[in-house]
Amino acid sequence: MVDVAICTHLLANAGVIAIAADRGYVQNFPQSQDFPAFRVQAISDITTSHLRGSTALRPARVQVDAVGENGDGVDGYTQARLLADAIRAALMNQPPIEVAISDGASPETLTTLEMRVVERQANPPVFDADALDQYVVGQDFLLWAKVL
Repeated sequence: MVDVAICTHLLANAGVIAIAADRGYVQNFPQSQDFPAFRVQAISDITTSHLRGSTALRPARVQVDAVGENGDGVDGYTQARLLADAIRAALMNQPPIEVAISDGASPETLTTLEMRVVERQANPPVFDADALDQYVVGQDFLLWAKVL
C-alpha cells in the first residue's frame, strides 16, 4: 500500500510530471516503455507491535528508480539525474504527505494514508548497456506511515 501511495503522490507532483509526465509505475515497468520514467518498489512495510497490540505508525522503506535512456541526441544520464532530483524534492523535507488510494477491490473505497519521509539513501547512477542504453538512479526512502 505504501508503494502505491508514494507513486500516486509523485504522479501528482509538478516537478516530477514536468520530466516523466505520467510514466510512474509500481513494481515493474511495462514491456514497451518510453523514458524518462520511474518505478516504486516496496522493500519493507512492517506492522510494529507491543504488549498491548499493534501500533498505528508503521515503518516502511521504498526504492524509487529513475530511468533515462540514450537516443536521438538525448542524454539518458541527465534525464535520470533530473528525475531523481525531482523525486527527492517531492519526498524529502516535506510536511506529512496525505494520499487517498484505492484498495483495488472496490475503487470507490479510498484509504487515506499519511506518510513522513525521514531518510534517503542514494545509490550511484548505473549504466546498463544490456538494457537498451539506460541509466538508472536508485534511491531508498525510509518513512513512517499510518492509515487515517
